[in-house]
Amino acid sequence: MIPFPIIDLKEKNCEQRFLASLRDTGFAVLKNHPLDLDLVKSIYGHWKVFFRSNKTHLYSYDKKKQDGYFSLSDAESAKGQVERDLKEYFHFYTWGRCPEELREELLLYFHSALDFAVMLLSWIDGYMEDQAIGKGKQRLADMVLGSHLNLLRVQKTIDTKFPCLLPLVAGIFPFVPLKHIPSSLDHTYLNQFQRFL
Repeated sequence: MIPFPIIDLKEKNCEQRFLASLRDTGFAVLKNHPLDLDLVKSIYGHWKVFFRSNKTHLYSYDKKKQDGYFSLSDAESAKGQVERDLKEYFHFYTWGRCPEELREELLLYFHSALDFAVMLLSWIDGYMEDQAIGKGKQRLADMVLGSHLNLLRVQKTIDTKFPCLLPLVAGIFPFVPLKHIPSSLDHTYLNQFQRFL
C-alpha cells in the first residue's frame, strides 16, 4: 500500500506537503480542513430520510442536465466497464432540482467546499507556474469560479463511520472530508475514491 501522508492544514508547511503528496502519490489526505463536519452529519441525517422515502422518483435524474437522483439502475459504470457501480446518489447543482427542505444545508456546504477547493486549486496553480507547466493556460481556480458545472454529489452511504460529500468542482477536483482518519486506510475504501482523481 502506498503511504499517504496526513497533511494538517494548520501547519505552516501544509501547502508544500499537499503539493508533494499530490506529486508523489496523486492523492492527499487532509485534516483540520475548514469544512463543517456537524453540517455534513446533519446533511446525511436529512438525506438518509430522503433516500429511504418514496420521494426519490420525483427527482429522477435528468439525462440532459445530469441533476437529480440516480438510482442503482441509473448509476454510472467505470470507464470501459459494463457493470454499474452499486451506489445511489443525488447530483446537486445550485441551479438544479432539489427537495426544498434540503436545499439550504446543501448550499451552505457547497459554497464552503467551493471556497476550499479554490484555495487548494490555487496552490496547484502556483506550483504549475513555478514549474512552467501549462504556461498561458487558464488557471484551475479560475475554471471553477462562477462555473455552472460545479456540483455536489450526495451519496447514499451505508457506512456512516466515513460519511462523504463529493464536491465535483467543475468535474475536476473532488475531495473527501474525514472526521477521523484511520491509522491504516484500507484499499477498498481508497479504491472507491481513486477513480475520481
